[in-house]
Parts: sequence; structure tokens; C-alpha cells
Amino acid sequence: MLAHTPRLKHLSIFTITTNDDNCIASPLSTLIYLRISNFGMRDTWKMISFLQKISNLQHLEIRFMNNIIDGHQWEQIIRNYLPKLKVFHFGMRDKRSADENIQELVDQLIDSFRSSFWIDEHKWFVRCITWNTVIYLQTLFNKFRYDENNFPNSFKSTYPNDDHQEYYNNRTNVTDEALFNPSISSNIRLSNIRHLWITLPINDQFWSFVPSLDQLHSLTVSSYIDTYQSELQALLNRTPHLHILTVKQDALLPLQVSLFKFTNTSICGLDFEKLNYQFNEE
Repeated sequence: MLAHTPRLKHLSIFTITTNDDNCIASPLSTLIYLRISNFGMRDTWKMISFLQKISNLQHLEIRFMNNIIDGHQWEQIIRNYLPKLKVFHFGMRDKRSADENIQELVDQLIDSFRSSFWIDEHKWFVRCITWNTVIYLQTLFNKFRYDENNFPNSFKSTYPNDDHQEYYNNRTNVTDEALFNPSISSNIRLSNIRHLWITLPINDQFWSFVPSLDQLHSLTVSSYIDTYQSELQALLNRTPHLHILTVKQDALLPLQVSLFKFTNTSICGLDFEKLNYQFNEE
């Protein structure tokens, strides 16, 4: 199809497997903007073959979910095939085996993006975040969706003034267990939470990380019993824009009467569907 679009300037490609042949037979000199999402591709030779044919490219966005290309490889690709590239954004994710030294691998990845090509010539800075054996690598000013519920084990960047708080400002979905990761600095604040899953009673440390719940849209409360009525009501008092409240119980318990005594003027949806309860003879 590309052979029949000789004036094409903007192109977005979504590939799932390496069976799709996205290579082109002749140069596509008009293309200046390209976005590639290779969610299932681990072999990069087809992508490189494709990039060789678009030497006038100025803007490139890449997203990989199962592969990471290091800075040395990208530098070679750009120098050899993309001399006019001005804007380069990427987000790359890969899951490694448990027996690998993840931190050593992260150090190698970050170091591969510290050359003068990245720092001085283009000022393209890179951030690397890990969750156990999962590695995310992204250009610093690129919005990239993280699928992990917990907070990262490590956080490294080639930008000397990279503010970790920016990452936490972008976290909108949080479980309270994630807040107690020892790697999280006590100075971190989560000010834009929209979806929160919390287990009662609330740990005192929770409020040191969460100064405000003004943005909260949905709240899931786990292991609720009547004893926590005042604590949950105090939490609801701090959620002026809460729309959905979900209550769960982990064990078979009597119906908690206090559930019907809470007040919050912004709630428009209650979810008790998975609530376990039993009635006594009364």
C-alpha cells in the first residue's frame, strides 16, 4: 500500500507479530512523521529495514512492550539512516528472567544513553524505571503509561535534574499497599489520585504520602467492618468529588449496618455486588 502513496508525510503503524511485512521496496522520501507500536515484535531487523528507506524523517515515536533497544543501537540507526531527525520519543518495556541482575542491566542501559550524541547534540534524556523484573525505558518528556500497580524498585535518569515527583504526580491509580514500598522517599507526595484501593484500618503513613484526595473519583474499601465506621466516614469527608464507592469483604461476615449510615453528597454509584454477608434469625 505504501508504494501507492508517494506523497505520504504522516504514518502510524501498529504491528502485533513479526509476520506482517511492513518493509517498503523503494525510498519514501516524503515521510517526515512516523509512529510505530510494535507490541509483539522482538526482532528489530524489519523496523531497521523500514527506517533505512525514510531518510527525511524528522519526527519519530516508538513504543515497544516486549523489547528494548539500547542507546548504542539507536545512535547507530539514527546516524546511519535518519540524519534529519529532530524529535525522538520512545517508551520501551521488557520483562527479564528472575536470575538476571536487573540493576546491572539498568546501569548498562542508562550508560548507553550518556554519550555526547544524546546529551550534547540532541539533548534527548532518558529515564529507566524497574518493577522487580520489568524494565521501562522512556525519553524523559514522553508520557508513557505504566501498567504496574506498585511503585518502582529503582528510578534512574540521564537528566541531572530529573524530578521523581513528576512521576508520582502522574500516578492516578494507587493501592495503599504500594505506598509502603521501602524504596519510596518520605518526601514523595501523591496529589492527583483518581482511583484508590485501600484496606482498613488506614496506616498513619498513608497520609504522609497523600496530602489531599480532592481529585479522587473512585474508592474501593477492602475488609470493611462496623468498627471502621468513623474512620471511613472521616475518609469520605476528604473526598469532595468521589463518584463511586465499592466495599469488599475478605471473609463471610454479617451485614455491616453502618454501611447505610455514611454521608457523601458527591457519590452517585455504590458497588456492594461482591460483598459477602449472612443474615441471622433476627
